[in-house]
Amino acid sequence: MLLVDMSGSQNFGTRVQTKQELTAELSAIFAFSALKNNDKSGLMLFTDRVEKFIPPKKSRSHPLRIIREVINAVPEGKGTNLKVALEHLNSMISKRAIVFLISDFQDSGYDQILKTVAKNTTSFVGFGR
Repeated sequence: MLLVDMSGSQNFGTRVQTKQELTAELSAIFAFSALKNNDKSGLMLFTDRVEKFIPPKKSRSHPLRIIREVINAVPEGKGTNLKVALEHLNSMISKRAIVFLISDFQDSGYDQILKTVAKNTTSFVGFGR
């Protein structure tokens, strides 16, 4: 499961690559790796709210959809609320999962729900950008 922060800071970056482009690359790597391992992959885009949730699915075209959603996302929210995203994820996952959280972590007050989600998943990995 990919949790991707799409807050206003996504538009920043270097002359070579924005954070949104880097996020799309990481999402592609993880989604295609899941497909190669015969696993499902899903996506949650979030800002200060959950912008889009794509349930985990296993198909050859699903990684392309995930990449397309990350690249073409036009979020309504501008801030970051990790607590809302993690609470939504915690209520949606019924099986153990590997979760990749891609964010700049410009938020506070999410420590407790982060620990809860980490306990309920097989692996939880955070990527700061």
